[in-house]
Amino acid sequence: YKTPESYLRACIGSVQAQCHPHWELCLVDDGSGLSSLTDTLHRLAATDPRIRVQTRENNGGISRATNDALAMAQGEFVVLLDHDDLLRPHALAEFARRLAREPELDALYSDEDKITADGKRVIPFLKPDYSPEFLLGVMYIGHALGVRTTVARAAGGFDPAFDGVQDYEFFLRVTERTSRIGHIPRILYHWRQSPGSSALQGNVKGDMDQKQAQAVQAHLRRRGDRRTTRSFGGHRLRLESPLSPSTEIVHAADPASALLALRTAAGTSSTEVLVLLSAEPRKIPEAGLADLAALAALPDSGCVAPVLLSAEGRVYESGRVGSVSIMHGFHAESDGYHGSLRCNREVDAVSPACIAVRRMLVKEVAESLGDDWPGFCTRLRSRGLYHRVCASARVQLSASSKDTTSPGTPAPGAREFYHPQFDSQNGDYTLAPCVPDRASPEDPLQFYIDQPAEWDVLPRCLISRGWCFSEPGNPITEIRLRIADLTLSGVVGLSRADVLAARPDTPDEFTGFEIRGTLPAGRHQMRLEVRFADDTWRLLMTRSVTVQRQFLPLWLGGGHWMELMFFQMPAHMDYPARPVRPEKFPAAQANTPRPKFSIVTPSYNQARFLLETMRSVLEQDAAVAYVVQDGGSTDGSKALIARFAGPPPPIHHAQGYGGARPDASRQARRTEGGGARLVAWESAPDNGQADAIVRAFAKTTGGADDIMAWINSDDFYMPGTLAYVAAYFAEHPDVDVVYGHRVVVNDESQEIGRWFLPKHDPEVLRLNDFVPQETLFWRRRIWDKVGGIDPSFKFALDWDLLLRFQAAGARIVRVPRFLACFRVHPAQKTSARMHDVGQKEITLLRERTHGRPFPPHELERNSRLLGYLRRSAFIEFLWKLGLRAP
Repeated sequence: YKTPESYLRACIGSVQAQCHPHWELCLVDDGSGLSSLTDTLHRLAATDPRIRVQTRENNGGISRATNDALAMAQGEFVVLLDHDDLLRPHALAEFARRLAREPELDALYSDEDKITADGKRVIPFLKPDYSPEFLLGVMYIGHALGVRTTVARAAGGFDPAFDGVQDYEFFLRVTERTSRIGHIPRILYHWRQSPGSSALQGNVKGDMDQKQAQAVQAHLRRRGDRRTTRSFGGHRLRLESPLSPSTEIVHAADPASALLALRTAAGTSSTEVLVLLSAEPRKIPEAGLADLAALAALPDSGCVAPVLLSAEGRVYESGRVGSVSIMHGFHAESDGYHGSLRCNREVDAVSPACIAVRRMLVKEVAESLGDDWPGFCTRLRSRGLYHRVCASARVQLSASSKDTTSPGTPAPGAREFYHPQFDSQNGDYTLAPCVPDRASPEDPLQFYIDQPAEWDVLPRCLISRGWCFSEPGNPITEIRLRIADLTLSGVVGLSRADVLAARPDTPDEFTGFEIRGTLPAGRHQMRLEVRFADDTWRLLMTRSVTVQRQFLPLWLGGGHWMELMFFQMPAHMDYPARPVRPEKFPAAQANTPRPKFSIVTPSYNQARFLLETMRSVLEQDAAVAYVVQDGGSTDGSKALIARFAGPPPPIHHAQGYGGARPDASRQARRTEGGGARLVAWESAPDNGQADAIVRAFAKTTGGADDIMAWINSDDFYMPGTLAYVAAYFAEHPDVDVVYGHRVVVNDESQEIGRWFLPKHDPEVLRLNDFVPQETLFWRRRIWDKVGGIDPSFKFALDWDLLLRFQAAGARIVRVPRFLACFRVHPAQKTSARMHDVGQKEITLLRERTHGRPFPPHELERNSRLLGYLRRSAFIEFLWKLGLRAP
């Protein structure tokens, strides 16, 4: 709104300068009425298609304008950026990298600093990890904040009644829907200290403290928390409880015997909260005792400590990091660090000098720990419980503030709530000293490229093969070729017995690699890089290359068999990554009874992708009995699956896709057994994917006309797929098998290619499997007829199943819709096993189907197959024109 043009250009420029290119910028002019501003916005949008502009007729305030921008958003996550602030160039890249590693997160925030009107960076703010109690006292989340779009919309967007603290009030509602909130401990945002900004003058908007208190009070009511808020000014709140739980004071001879005293009291007491005192003097003010016990009684609290004061009235300890007391020597009435002394907050650990804890936690956790206080703290935190400091509870010790010896035993060394850039040896929020990295000698690296022999001029369809190895103990885990905007990931670990025989320094037989992909025409700089087990990348070579152009379209006869296979059936990056475009499914006929689904997911150590797979099933508007068969994963998959087990979660902790609360009708369907539900799951060793699928389907039941499918743990369905498939089967009772087009995505769930499939051709199926497994659905009657999958197949089990379906007389139909997304990543089975088990099984199936050896050249010259591939190219051509072929 009426942004100075220099600030606005700098703000937009900070987005355009992002290292991560996959973004859109939704700009809303909130009725500024300035033609110069409007012209600037539209000129910038005209130069970059990722910038979208909307102009409000009237000034509605920041919440209404932000809601308009939220309605425009097409990305999976929205990041909030004020009109005069700046993002660091690597901000979105850091967000994307964290989400790739933890895809279950629904919100992310970073550290920040402020920037003066003349561009100087000041007042860095290094934040703790997600601290739900601290958030009720101070808006520490701040900038940069990213929220999953579905969660932001489900939370209701921004409330104009809270303009001035609208982002704070919004985020409180987000926390009611998800606790999957991550922190990136890096400064990624510059908050400008411009006139009229609260970055320069805290309460510049007048009633921010009052609105903050109202926002927290409303949040507490929605959560059923009976505490009330009291404002301290300066955007600081303190919470007071009208009720105090029953409490018993427990005395210990010294901190070393604290756990024994707690265990003894837990066995004899009937109170809700135990308050331990193990340091002199052994008393606590009555008001502080009530606040301490009330905070400890919260269901997510572990051990809660007061602020310990020295004999002189200074802070002696306010929580711990390692064996160090935090804020030792601070003035007791100071703000601490961004409210850390005035507001309740989470800490990594507390000492046993004085704590409050629920009696039942002591009975459940402390029994086998002896006098291991750090172990007690660690075990409580592992349960998801928070150790906290109660700001209003103050206990004065007889020790002097000059005494730096911490009372009690050492605490765990976790660093969630004390920033990793702070010096843990001091506990006073000073920065840790910077220690320069020591240079290490480069690992010896040997490689050779067999194909192509000539790099100056390359075909558009590239196949590159070779071998590469380094010293033993640091194997190569990934290889990639980067050219223009494309990154082609290859396969490593292929058998090269010839290299092992010829070179005595070769560590083992599996040093081969292969890269396949389609390259953009023109002159480019190409880089070939490898990644080692220690997560470092090394450059193998860089070249200037020319990629040949294709003048005649493939569907008009251009290109040969290999080009047709590459372009129409890509399993690699075919174009620069972009968000997946949703499929538009036709409306189904009303009142048509629909069959039910039995869907299974085999999984092993796929936690990185499994959440998205499960959400894509459980969010579907269809009757689905879902089973996940995990092969005994060790990467957190088991805990992830368990989140979705049991009855629908409560409204404020819903586990729907993106953390959004399911709507009321969906909740009702789940309760009645008509929606998508995880009906069974298991995590136990198995004999591979086929065995897992067999085990999973054995846990399902259904009628002859009901639908079955499996979706692998790194793939996912498009929204609306299952409702469409159910309607199709209901309207076509004679159809036994259905499949559709495929979207190819990378490991960040960004679209990098599409499969366009002609109508089903039984003869082509006998030649090659072009049916995308993740889009495949069949009726139980045909499954029972052929006896299910053959678990002897490890790679081509879906093609074997289809061939047996077809031989049994199944009617198979390809529908002209994109039903699911197939993920390409270095660890997937399709890439890693194609070169050993996969090719052998494909050859076996061709020979079994045709009753004779089937040499590769017959496949390449088959006119039926070439026609099929050219029809595929024509379907893609029509799709690019906005037309959908039947």
